Amino acid sequence: MGNKLSHAKKLIESGANCDLDLDEKELNNKELMKLSELLKNNNTCYALHLKSNMFDEQGIEHLADALQTNRFLKRLYLNNNKIGDAGCRHLADAIKRIPALGMIDLSMSLIGPTGAHALGDSLKLNNSLHTIYLTDNYIGVEGAKHLAEGLKENKKLKVLDVSRNNIKDEGCVALAEMLKVNSTLEQLYIVKNEITSTGSIALADSLVVNKGLRSLNMDFNAIGDEGATPFMKVLRENDRIEKIEFDDKSISEDWKNEFRMRLQRKQEVH
Repeated sequence: MGNKLSHAKKLIESGANCDLDLDEKELNNKELMKLSELLKNNNTCYALHLKSNMFDEQGIEHLADALQTNRFLKRLYLNNNKIGDAGCRHLADAIKRIPALGMIDLSMSLIGPTGAHALGDSLKLNNSLHTIYLTDNYIGVEGAKHLAEGLKENKKLKVLDVSRNNIKDEGCVALAEMLKVNSTLEQLYIVKNEITSTGSIALADSLVVNKGLRSLNMDFNAIGDEGATPFMKVLRENDRIEKIEFDDKSISEDWKNEFRMRLQRKQEVH
């Protein structure tokens, strides 16, 4: 076992619960394979941090295999790695059967529509994940559609962040349609996704009937006053929603001030 993993091995085998931090350790595929073997059937490591390493989809394949038998790991941070669509497919296959994992961070991982498709399919079967971070990837319109389809059947996920993924209006509309039937998702982040008033109006319409979402952030989308105005109705008719953010220069300051005032009043009442 190399020096990079010697401490990790001691922690995992110590029998004590551990939050294992291996961020920025330059771990390669071979080293991730060795770590994955340690994690199989492990019941001590509840969080694993692997941000910004040097492995790719080949290493991820071994980790995904280990996750299928691990019944203790709750949080997995894989952000800023060259996972790609192939690696995401390996993880998605594992997610269909993972018994314990609650949170996965796949931000900045070179994931496109194909990877998002696999992830969406896995969400139809998974009943452990409550949080997924997919910020700064390339899932696009098609990826957003597939995630939305998966979430129509998912009854567990509470937080989804697909900010900066170029999902555009069509992807936003797909998520809006999902929210009409999904009452489990509580937080949705779609910051800077080239969404216009078309997408935001569809989203507002869905939130009039949705009774699950508590927080929506769609900052830096050029929706204008036209796209923001329908959210006034959301404030009036949706008792569940607590926070809506859409800060963008396309929205007038007068409108933003009026909305903030009404949202504050709603929060004070609740």
